Amino acid sequence: NTVIIMTSNAGSTDSGSLGFNKSENDINAEVTMKALERFLRPEFLGRVDEIIVFNQLTHDNFEKIARLMLDELVESLKDKGIELVYDDTVPVFLAKEAYGSKKNARGLRDSVRRDVEEQLANAIVFNQDVNIERFTLSADENISIKIN
Repeated sequence: NTVIIMTSNAGSTDSGSLGFNKSENDINAEVTMKALERFLRPEFLGRVDEIIVFNQLTHDNFEKIARLMLDELVESLKDKGIELVYDDTVPVFLAKEAYGSKKNARGLRDSVRRDVEEQLANAIVFNQDVNIERFTLSADENISIKIN
């Protein structure tokens, strides 16, 4: 037996109700199947045992993913002897910036790199003569970094 995992955005831009009294998940599955039927040959689809349809990420999902990414950065800097602290405004800002983009969660990774990682790297490079022990992040219209 072989398990093949393929991902696709097939059907992600299609909308509309395909029936009454159906859940959003059922409608998403039907829309996705119709999109796959347009994209893949019937001979191939006939050999697929199961298709799993994932729901679209919500803004709350983006915030949680942003927290996970920031927590990875916290651990990475901890290994270098630098403490990174962020308040709740930072993941909210990152999620708001990336949500709805065509890149989906990949856009969130780009936002973390651009708005957090690059700023932290610049702060470290431009303050080499200072023993940086802690960064504190907060956000309003952009992310601000305080060096302690």
